[in-house]
Amino acid sequence: MGKNQRLGSCCVVRWSPVVFILAMIAWSYYAYVIQLCIYTVPRPAERVVYLVIYHPLLIMLLWSFLTTIFTSSAPVPPEYYRSAGEVERMRVVEMTSSGNNFQSLATKLSLFSRTSTGAVRYCEICECFKPDRTHHCSVCSTCVLKMDHHCPWVNNCISFTNHKFFMLTLVYTLLLTLYVTGTSLQYFILFWINWGDINQDMQELHIVFLCICSVVFLVAVCSLFCFHIQLLYYNRTTLESLRTPIFESGMDPNKFNVGHYANFTQVFGSTKLLWGLPVFTGLGDGVHFPLRNDERINQSLNKSNNNQQPIMSMKTVLVQPLVQSRSLDVQQSINDDDDDDERRRILMKPHRNDNEHEAENEISQSDNGASNVSLSR
Repeated sequence: MGKNQRLGSCCVVRWSPVVFILAMIAWSYYAYVIQLCIYTVPRPAERVVYLVIYHPLLIMLLWSFLTTIFTSSAPVPPEYYRSAGEVERMRVVEMTSSGNNFQSLATKLSLFSRTSTGAVRYCEICECFKPDRTHHCSVCSTCVLKMDHHCPWVNNCISFTNHKFFMLTLVYTLLLTLYVTGTSLQYFILFWINWGDINQDMQELHIVFLCICSVVFLVAVCSLFCFHIQLLYYNRTTLESLRTPIFESGMDPNKFNVGHYANFTQVFGSTKLLWGLPVFTGLGDGVHFPLRNDERINQSLNKSNNNQQPIMSMKTVLVQPLVQSRSLDVQQSINDDDDDDERRRILMKPHRNDNEHEAENEISQSDNGASNVSLSR
């Protein structure tokens, strides 16, 4: 009974931020539509324009917000699961023999991320090897593919399956709060100037608090949106920004950065007409990701992921040109260095004047005369 009570209280705590957000949306709808547009705005044309623009933004916000909440993270594929006993036997065999079971398994499963000690990442709770960018969420009690962070405001992990929906939630929240602030600001100023009049009632208070809350949410969401759009720009997650991912070659914060447009399409897809809709259009499978400036790894991904056409197209189109351009730049820099060395050798040669040349000729003539005398003797 005590355990059930703890689970119930934990569930209430976890859902309370979501209930708060939905309550704020419901109250703001009443304050904006009823109190502002119907009772306060004097001109019918202005009232219609406000309502026509407000409702599509609200519908898109609710659609994105609810989709973010109820979209579950994709499960780790079955081939990544190994029991703790099997992993321990692999460790024993690797310690007592010259074999390298973990490295061969990592190559087979295309695992390139490593722990701080250089080992292949393994979750002892879920008993599975973690694919790249996968982390275990202690709140959800499972390993989450391409985990960005656990968001309490949606009571869900922001991950591979709902990253786009989360970004759209921020976008439409930003647009809606900006719109509500702009349309209610003039009435907020009017009520604030006339504060304390006898005719003041709850209608004015609703509009005043509506404008204040819109500004507060606008500032908060704007800062959050700027942070996440920067992460999307460089193809990083929140966890990767806090802890740089480690590979066989060492720590590299830009390993998954394959170009700004390709980074964007990994989350939003290549169909531009669907970018603004909260429907899944992301590329890939959440397990394999193209890596930057590593032709060997990308060839391995091509072999192990033949059915993932979007990822293969990104690797062949974006990653390989990066490697080729990098090799060309290196060759060009080597040629430039050789030219600079040749110019320096020419400049370092001493310049001799005519007197020096005449002195050298006299010395050579005297040497020739002396040699002739010696020969005659």
